[in-house]
Amino acid sequence: MTTTSAEAAEGNKGNPFNFSWQQTMLRIKDPAKSLPFYEQVLGFHRLHEYKFDSFSLFFLYMPSPEEKSALPPSGSKESEKVLWSMKGTVLELTWNHGTESQPDLKYHDGNEEPRGFGHIALACDDVYAACKELERRGVAFQKKPDEGRMKGLAFAKDPDGEVLGGRSGAACVWKGWWLCTGRRLARSGRVCACLSFGPFLDRSPPPPTGYWIEIVSRDASAAAFRDPEAPRFSLAQTMLRVKDPRQSLRFYRDLLGMRLLAIKHFSDFSLYFLAQPASLPPSLLASLPASVDPSDESGRAVMKQLPGPVLELTHNHGTEKEEGFSYHNGNTDPRGFGHVGFLCDDLEGACAMLEGEGVAFQKKPSEGSMRGLAFAKDPDGYWVELVGRGLAI
Repeated sequence: MTTTSAEAAEGNKGNPFNFSWQQTMLRIKDPAKSLPFYEQVLGFHRLHEYKFDSFSLFFLYMPSPEEKSALPPSGSKESEKVLWSMKGTVLELTWNHGTESQPDLKYHDGNEEPRGFGHIALACDDVYAACKELERRGVAFQKKPDEGRMKGLAFAKDPDGEVLGGRSGAACVWKGWWLCTGRRLARSGRVCACLSFGPFLDRSPPPPTGYWIEIVSRDASAAAFRDPEAPRFSLAQTMLRVKDPRQSLRFYRDLLGMRLLAIKHFSDFSLYFLAQPASLPPSLLASLPASVDPSDESGRAVMKQLPGPVLELTHNHGTEKEEGFSYHNGNTDPRGFGHVGFLCDDLEGACAMLEGEGVAFQKKPSEGSMRGLAFAKDPDGYWVELVGRGLAI
């Protein structure tokens, strides 16, 4: 099933609770490895952090030069105010204390069974030059820009895994399709060791583990990136696999107020790209058509100019018809990805509205020891944190 342009446009109820996409959360094993990677290698700025008895949270942001000069010190009350009132989107890294000393612990990247979360993505002016620099600095790759059928994009790996070399077994040599949609090739009688890039097998060492970070190109002429002091990378997307795009679009677009920017249909999967209107520069927002036509490239052109990320929903055709089929939300074993999160103005009112629309909750605002936040569940069971704007912990 694929959506038509009319179906993609219908149903938006506006955004009365001023929802804004504020975070994507990943669990990390060792902050002594992950923080230098994200901050020093990729250029994230540590906006805020919390240190509790058994876990710590690190909120990483890609600010513009103007924003960065005005940001308060991380961990201060001032940075906390910025975090819970911002329009942008941060990467939240969650460290459960002691995991760094557990040699057998490895967080799940979502790209082997059980699948769900796929990757985050970073945009840059020159994918080839950026990947060459990342490789020089010791970063492992799942796919380099010239590998596979789709040239000009890459998948780097973060430090939450090690290169698992030195053992026998079949592994892909990346001659197949470029995007890991998690398609179960067994349907066609083909078997692939990692079910990622096609049925071409080799006796090469398996690829490195760790979260996937897609490296894509952006429009270097866009106003957001003209400043020579602008960061080399910008946070470009979070990808989630979804069973039924109609249900997912109703949740993220119609209920949470996101804007569908573009649709891309392929023979056996489709991609849906959404952004928060509040994060779109007015000139770009005004240039978008009222409805999205999959054949229209204007939305994808706008995406390349965005200073912030889009939510990419990946639909493998036919999953919506499979009884009992589900994706893994990352919050039961094997753990890894945690949630996406949204700020809102009236948490109680927003949760009441969502509950009235049939949305299930993992945690309501009045439950648990932490007030001022809730966890809803999207149609695939992914956790969606809802935080009252202006939260103070």
